[in-house]
Amino acid sequence: MLIVFIKYPEPGKVKTRLAKSIGMDNAVNLHLAFVPIIIGSDSPLFEMSVIKQAFLALDKVDCVLGPSSDREYYLLGLKNLVSELFDLKKWSTNVIFERTKKIVINLNMKLKVMEEYFDIDEKEDLIMLEKKLEYTEYSCDCDLSNLREQISKIIKIS
Repeated sequence: MLIVFIKYPEPGKVKTRLAKSIGMDNAVNLHLAFVPIIIGSDSPLFEMSVIKQAFLALDKVDCVLGPSSDREYYLLGLKNLVSELFDLKKWSTNVIFERTKKIVINLNMKLKVMEEYFDIDEKEDLIMLEKKLEYTEYSCDCDLSNLREQISKIIKIS
C-alpha cells in the first residue's frame, strides 16, 4: 500500500518555514514540483516501473496520461500544475480520458500516453482481478495474499 499525503497548494499553507526565505509563491511551486504524478487507486496491480516510466517521460513531455480500460485514467503526471485539468465537472465517467487528453492538446502541451491498464469498478472486474492474482506473478515487494483473500470473500458473498 502506498499512501501519499499532500497538502492543497495554497500560499501560506505549504512549505511555510521555507517560504520565509524563498517567498510564498516559490514555496507553492516547489511543493507542486515535489508531487507531479497522481495515481488512481482502482488499478491495484500496475507496477512501480510504470511510475518510473512516467517520471522519465516528464523529462521530455509536459503531461503523462495512463488510460484505464474503462476510458478513465489511472495515472496523471504533470511537469507543471495545469488547473484546467482539474476543472472537469464529472470525473468518474467513460469520457474523462478523452476530455483530459483534449485539454492537454488544446493547451499545446507535449503528451505521452502510457500503456492501458484495467481498473476495478464492477463485480466482473473484481472476478478478473482474482484470476489475474491467481495466475500471474507480480514483481512487487508486497504480500498479495491479503488482497487475494479479501477478493475471494467478497466474490463468495455477493
